Amino acid sequence: CLACMVLPMLFWFLNSDNFELSVVGLMHVGSGVLQPVFYLLILAGSLVGVATLLSFLFWAYHVFLIATKRTTKEFRRSIDNIAEEPTLCAKRGPRLFNPWALVDPREVLRVDEEPPPPPAIVCSACLGED
Repeated sequence: CLACMVLPMLFWFLNSDNFELSVVGLMHVGSGVLQPVFYLLILAGSLVGVATLLSFLFWAYHVFLIATKRTTKEFRRSIDNIAEEPTLCAKRGPRLFNPWALVDPREVLRVDEEPPPPPAIVCSACLGED
């Protein structure tokens, strides 16, 4: 954040035509030239501070959940399952579909959809045949 305050000042100072006038201007920063920049830096720093605080609270909530050995769903619904295994280590439920089943592509096509064009023969483009 210090670099965000120092770099614009250096840029303004080094790009000025009259260094003596720039030094006087820097001594009287209250003149209002850089006041909007400082307000923007204060606003940006405040937003970063709020985001940091909210991130810390979110992290502390998850540390609490880990310490109590609960998931978010269990905590919000007040479900006690201390004697049971966590869902992560439990047995898997039944499969809802078979990923290895063969699917006929014609059954997937919609009725109002046009059939795809027949595949072109490799040599037809070379021979000029349609």
